[in-house]
Amino acid sequence: MGKKAKLKAIKKLSFNLPAINRSSIERHWYKGSEILEWGTVKEIDGVSIDPEKDYEYEYPVLMIQNNARRMKRAYQRNGVEGIKSLLNNTLKIVESNQK
Repeated sequence: MGKKAKLKAIKKLSFNLPAINRSSIERHWYKGSEILEWGTVKEIDGVSIDPEKDYEYEYPVLMIQNNARRMKRAYQRNGVEGIKSLLNNTLKIVESNQK
């Protein structure tokens, strides 16, 4: 099986996997006036927000993992054993989320 055919098979198999969320942190720059408009944040690190100043604001987000990319990387690192390990880990995650 050639490289292109293997990658195609991995992508096809990845569509059968459930969507798995992972948490991440995103950072964005906001003007102080925008942050104050939210009405939920009045100070950052114990200091009042200046409406004219720019602030880097971090907040948690949930992202869906790209199963095709994860499977491709697992295959590149450990071959078929890498795919098996990834599938076992995915099964464990799904089972733990159902409890």
